[in-house]
Amino acid sequence: MTHLAAHEFEAAELVLREDLAAAPEDTNLVNALAWLQATRPDGTSADREESLAMAQQAVQSMTNVRHEVFDTLAAALAAVGRFDDAVQEIERAIAMAERVNAGQLSEYRQRRALYEQRKPYVLE
Repeated sequence: MTHLAAHEFEAAELVLREDLAAAPEDTNLVNALAWLQATRPDGTSADREESLAMAQQAVQSMTNVRHEVFDTLAAALAAVGRFDDAVQEIERAIAMAERVNAGQLSEYRQRRALYEQRKPYVLE
């Protein structure tokens, strides 16, 4: 997603919403939009609330939930101030990622430290 990498959050959101309108059952798109809305530095409280609902939807609709989805759920929980729940979900992501030796482990651990300090993860 080039817009996100370039910190063009509004453009990234527009692309994701257009893609999601064409494929509303695509949990990867739901998860990507939830991540964006939870972690964007210019996000509103409505964005953060939407991210939580979408992350929960992604978890509930996937038969084999991936660690990335629990990471998104943790970020969304932290974004709305539910830090204890965020720590629980990032722990799930870490446990799953450890089983498959995923490259995101250090990122997950850094985010866990933020949530334990009662701080959300925000894209820089």
